[in-house]
Amino acid sequence: MFFRSSLVWREKLPKIVTEEERLTTTHRIIQAAAEEFALVGFEQAKMETVSERAAIGKGTIYLYFDSKQSLFSAVLAEISTEHLNALRQALGAIATPDLKQMLVSLLGTFNRLALEQPDGFRIFISSLFGVNRKFKEEAAGLRRAFLQLIIEELEKYKISGEIKLPTLEPAALLILNTCELWALRAQSLGFDNNYVLTNQDQIVNMLLAGLKVV
Repeated sequence: MFFRSSLVWREKLPKIVTEEERLTTTHRIIQAAAEEFALVGFEQAKMETVSERAAIGKGTIYLYFDSKQSLFSAVLAEISTEHLNALRQALGAIATPDLKQMLVSLLGTFNRLALEQPDGFRIFISSLFGVNRKFKEEAAGLRRAFLQLIIEELEKYKISGEIKLPTLEPAALLILNTCELWALRAQSLGFDNNYVLTNQDQIVNMLLAGLKVV
């Protein structure tokens, strides 16, 4: 009798989850949450709906994230990491230092991300300016890494004498805002991606002119 009950007990033991499985499930939850947050915003989003999108049990999600707030924070961090890595990769692909090419690369990468990851882009922008601004301070903190990356890039051209500005932070902030909002604003006003790409060079030239002002 004891032997039989022990078998039953062992059958009810929780499944041992490998690190790879844990990471895969975490990523799936974050992806599902990004879709939900982008669709209805933080306040209206439901953990049950995220669970359904991720195809996991309702209780399982709390084994990975103890609250909706911690899940939203994880979504912001994931988006920030992916976007920052994409920018670093694009900038690193520039073989010879070229200020105009650097601006083209930044603008083009942000535009690509807005097209390929619209949910993530909207969540971040809405955290800074819109319905998810409860997380404004957190989003702004993550976005400062983008600002620092652009400052570091501009510093190379200031050292070479190509940029004449006394301080680089305002210029970097303008570049960051322009890159983030150019594609999104054009789309929101009904302009397609062809319009964005056709006029991208004009935006780059305007930024370039401002950077070289004495």
